[in-house]
Amino acid sequence: MSNYIIKRMGLALLTLLGVSILIFTIINLAPGGPEVVMVGEDMDPALAERMRIRLGLHEPVYLRYFRWVTASLQGDFGYSFRTGHPVLPVVLHNLQRTLILTIGALVLSVVVSIVVGVVSAVKQYSLFDQVASLVAFMGISIANFWLGLMLMLVFGFHLGWLPISGSGTVGMESGTLAYYMDRARHLVLPVFALGFMRLAVLVRYARSGMLEVLQQDYVRTARAKGLTERVVIYKHALRNAMISVVTVIGLSIRFLVGGSVVIEEVFAYSGVGRLTASAVYDRDFPIVMAVCLMISVVVLAGNLLTDLAYALVDPRIRFD
Repeated sequence: MSNYIIKRMGLALLTLLGVSILIFTIINLAPGGPEVVMVGEDMDPALAERMRIRLGLHEPVYLRYFRWVTASLQGDFGYSFRTGHPVLPVVLHNLQRTLILTIGALVLSVVVSIVVGVVSAVKQYSLFDQVASLVAFMGISIANFWLGLMLMLVFGFHLGWLPISGSGTVGMESGTLAYYMDRARHLVLPVFALGFMRLAVLVRYARSGMLEVLQQDYVRTARAKGLTERVVIYKHALRNAMISVVTVIGLSIRFLVGGSVVIEEVFAYSGVGRLTASAVYDRDFPIVMAVCLMISVVVLAGNLLTDLAYALVDPRIRFD
């Protein structure tokens, strides 16, 4: 397994290198520049050139890329063009909140989908199965931003049960139980809005995977031996039925990270999505590049963990 992990990590590093080149190239091909935002559209050309020299934008692209990569490997992503603050602390602070939102949505979608999918497959064509299938099809069809607005309307405005914006109440003392409870309440609606579509997709995969496994000969043999239905399902069938689900879970990470940008805007949640949107509007290149690079690392790490999870759910898979 160690050789497999080394090979996968090497491939991930090569992929990350290609992604970094693509990110840097696209950002530097964007029209305009940070000097336009900092000085204005009607700025003097000489002043604009001095600004570009001060920001280091007058150097060749390949030289700037090399310096950016070298500094990034040392944890230095430069300074924000807009505020002048170091990029890394700002991005990490917002990335932490986005990861909490994304992980919450992922856990919700995985846990609920496996339970619902397995029960739907075992009780095929029952009322529970029909309702679950209907809700799953609705979840696949509904846009997450529209669902977020509906959740805000129902649970925020009409019922008043949950807060509809922000990541926490201003002025609360940090570290107290009330502080963490307030943070959790602010996460409920964004987590559900972000994770509902992936939950619906995973329910379909869990149900179809379990239905396929339940028709296998070894499951019939286990039943013929007199094993209880619970043992047949959870010990013999469930593990093999999760192969397709694990694959979709790995793909879900990138969808959740991308979808968090929209959800953060809808709920005014202070995360890396809102930070990136603001940086794009302001042409704050260092922040945009740092965010894209860190999100790429998260996605590649998720893909690696997904590959390793195959051996846990299917003993037939080996890493030789």
